[in-house]
Amino acid sequence: MTHFNPQFIHTPYEPGVSLRADVYARQFSVVVAGTTTYPEDDLNCGTYTREETYSVCTGATLSEVITQITEISQRRAWAFRDEEKDYYDAELGHDCGPVSFFAQSVCINDRLGRKVLGGCIRNGKIFWIIPVKDNAAAAKLHQQCDALLAEAAFESGWDNFSTAKTLRREARQLLLADVAPFWRQHPEVLALMEPELFDVQDPEVLAAYAV
Repeated sequence: MTHFNPQFIHTPYEPGVSLRADVYARQFSVVVAGTTTYPEDDLNCGTYTREETYSVCTGATLSEVITQITEISQRRAWAFRDEEKDYYDAELGHDCGPVSFFAQSVCINDRLGRKVLGGCIRNGKIFWIIPVKDNAAAAKLHQQCDALLAEAAFESGWDNFSTAKTLRREARQLLLADVAPFWRQHPEVLALMEPELFDVQDPEVLAAYAV
């Protein structure tokens, strides 16, 4: 009988914790959000878009996933089509799968699903957002978001759907700064990203998130 002895590796992110090697190798995961374009059932009617998210990559360290997502974003190499899926619809007579993806934001999560860092994307460049420092800052951020969403609901009630969409997008952008308490002011995040961090209200960031 063969006995499997799994290897355990100490993780520098959790004092006194060692993880099985395969778990250690994917401590962090990256998710990208944006709009995916699909063909209409009747190709003469053009296309439509949907807001969607995609899992992009995983890694053992923050620096590893940051390097990976930076390269993917620069190359616009988003895997928005499932290579193993057949998108052809025999009844319609054409491929009904996604034809393009426009990335808007990205989030790094840890193995417990906690947000580590968020950023928005423009022309392949990722603008990493300065995380909130404490609960008070997070509460203020959510108050601003709630106000924007309330305004968006009001505008929708008056059929101002474009304005409502913009307001909801602004709210999502603000929330990019709301990371999990464990990762607020985390020394490795600051050491890795401090030269590249942007304020969520920075004009360049606002332009990056605008569509």
